[in-house]
Amino acid sequence: MKSLDNFSVQPVGVNGIPDKAICIPVQARGPVQAAEIVLGETLVTQGPMIRLRALVWKLAEDYTPVRITLFVPG
Repeated sequence: MKSLDNFSVQPVGVNGIPDKAICIPVQARGPVQAAEIVLGETLVTQGPMIRLRALVWKLAEDYTPVRITLFVPG
């Protein structure tokens, strides 16, 4: 079983704009699970921008931030 990693989840409003004031730290096995824990809904890694629901941030091994975009399935 994969160990837990640290992620930060930035919710995206229905207007498609990320809320820059909110970034919720969470431990999860992957970025999708992290966002699903925070938002309480099923998310996928591909979709149209109109369905954008969360930005998930993680630090790479060289400490550069990596952003994963997640969408509501449709």
